[in-house]
Amino acid sequence: MSADRREGIVPILALLCPLVLFVVGLAAAGVLGFLAYQKGGKKVAPARAIKCKVAEMRDGVCKVKGGLVAREPLLKSPLTNKECVFFRFKVEQATEVKTWRTSYNAALVLSGANESTSERERWHTLIEDAQQIAVALEDETGKAYLDLTDAQLEAVAATKEGVIDTSREGGLQFDLMLQKRYNQSTLVARRRNMGEFVTRRSHSISQGQELPKAMVREEVIENGVEVIVVGEVETRAGKPPRFRPVDHPLIVTTKPKRASLPTPASPATGYWIAAGVVLGVTALLTLFSAVAVCAGMGQGVGPRFGPPPNVRPVGR
Repeated sequence: MSADRREGIVPILALLCPLVLFVVGLAAAGVLGFLAYQKGGKKVAPARAIKCKVAEMRDGVCKVKGGLVAREPLLKSPLTNKECVFFRFKVEQATEVKTWRTSYNAALVLSGANESTSERERWHTLIEDAQQIAVALEDETGKAYLDLTDAQLEAVAATKEGVIDTSREGGLQFDLMLQKRYNQSTLVARRRNMGEFVTRRSHSISQGQELPKAMVREEVIENGVEVIVVGEVETRAGKPPRFRPVDHPLIVTTKPKRASLPTPASPATGYWIAAGVVLGVTALLTLFSAVAVCAGMGQGVGPRFGPPPNVRPVGR
């Protein structure tokens, strides 16, 4: 093959590369889109929950209304001192952080250093506690066991929160409870967050001191609260049935509108996402390869000079 013919074929092959890449990517995205279309045609419905009494429960998904009762000695909540089957308790204490900064600047050589002081309040977790006991769902026909650890609680717990100044008379009882129950106190300043930071242009010292102020939040589920439970049920010979989430979540709520299992995600979603990703990557790669080919062809264009003519010197 001659050199001229070979030079004419190379640009054509270079131009075909982006086109082939685009066609392959478009075909892959088309296949994924077709699979998504097929999967999307099948509507995914949520699991059908059978509404029944405890005595009528069978293996499958059931929806039962009853009271949430304890199977063990009741707990007492820390803040409100209520008898309950579950509580979550959190205490955060305020810390006053004071910072002294000394800055040096070439423009302040004659006037001296620039000094500043700032104060701010921060909160750190002092106590975080959650406890529960074994419970059952009870109605007039019987009991069914469930574990609150496996459950999604929807508007079941009663919540109380606020800020307590433990240096005042009303907050002293709260601080005494913290000392007795958790061996913690907001009245002992332990000075946290002390540190020193030095650079060429500044010198900074921070000192933190705990304040007798606590931000408190308590969530409580009282014994006997009326709830609706939706979830998978397992029946056992000679034993009470129990809710045991395997393929579906366990929902415990006090609101009928929330007493339903979520609709499963459509299997077509993953295919649509994959098709979009493949199409986007294909477009980018095609664009980059086309730019590279055009740049390479542009560098090869220019005046072409043949070999110098065979000129014989004058006089020979």
